Amino acid sequence: MNIIFLIGQLRYSGAENVLRCIATEIAHAGHNVEIMVRAEGYENETLPGVTIKYCGAKGNALQRRLGRNKKIRNEIKDFKADVVIGFGFPMNFDAVAASIGTSAKSIICERMDPYTCSENKQFELQKKIYYKFADGYVVQTPSIQKFYREHYAGKKKVAVIPNPVRQGFSSIPKRNTTEDYLVTVGRLDDEQKNQSMLIKAFSKVENKYPQLKLYIAGEGPDRGKYEKLIETLGLQKKVTLLGNVSDPTSVVRESTLFILTSNHEGMPNALIEAMAQGKPCISTKCSGGGAEYLIHDGENGILIDCNDVEACARSIDLLMSDESKRNRLGEKAFEVNRMLNVEVITNRWIDYISEICCK
Repeated sequence: MNIIFLIGQLRYSGAENVLRCIATEIAHAGHNVEIMVRAEGYENETLPGVTIKYCGAKGNALQRRLGRNKKIRNEIKDFKADVVIGFGFPMNFDAVAASIGTSAKSIICERMDPYTCSENKQFELQKKIYYKFADGYVVQTPSIQKFYREHYAGKKKVAVIPNPVRQGFSSIPKRNTTEDYLVTVGRLDDEQKNQSMLIKAFSKVENKYPQLKLYIAGEGPDRGKYEKLIETLGLQKKVTLLGNVSDPTSVVRESTLFILTSNHEGMPNALIEAMAQGKPCISTKCSGGGAEYLIHDGENGILIDCNDVEACARSIDLLMSDESKRNRLGEKAFEVNRMLNVEVITNRWIDYISEICCK
């Protein structure tokens, strides 16, 4: 098959890293794969077997949309594309619009939680118009699948394909430190990631565990807000904002616990990668259903309600005081390597794309 993926940019987000993984594996399976990128900044990117091209355009919003569609339509013709896949909003619009009147099918891939990530009224109206014309839909959780069936897909098939473990492990990596610290990884964005909840929960247990620290990896618009909160709670020596980390895997590997306090997610890659390293994890039941898809409460992790600082603190205390429980949860979490093996997830993508192309 000849497959074109559309994405806004190729930088450091979870969706971009997932596309790198999926596109490369599909190409390795013998298919012809292109990625078309709306924003510049990908020029040094190389992916084995995958061609990367620019589809951005200049001008006002309408001119940019029309310019992108023209470039994508021309590429559909030149590449003899069988399918165009929008990898997230707003490239989902372009996948549908550019494929109309061509021989290519269109697939929308939802990367966010549509229950909470509403756009402005203009975009919501466009979704209601464009999305119904897509030939297929890929979402990450059964909860989001339900939303798409009710709002866009009708009787068309909506496939649930979670994110893969991008870096799988054959055994639980050993820690190389005796330091105890909690860690979370994510953009510093309190509206979504809600790291203030974690900082407040940590403040309730840090006196009981004097050597325990909290590391927050990531950068974003709310750094100043978090710095002020840390100072207000007197945690400057115990809570560290690490900024962007080139290899967050190593930071997670050396941690004692991984904690996700998001209000909403699609499929949280940071949680997947922590579980893949056998980390005992605490996560909110964030809207979108990703954490609940991954974690069975008390079996391979702990689930808590969003914004429940007290529950987060109790869960940290429970696991920090019981090493055997931490080990049991971590061993069960490690099984995500089998469930979300990259070959398994890639084959599900290939099977679904084939099904849509054959209709």
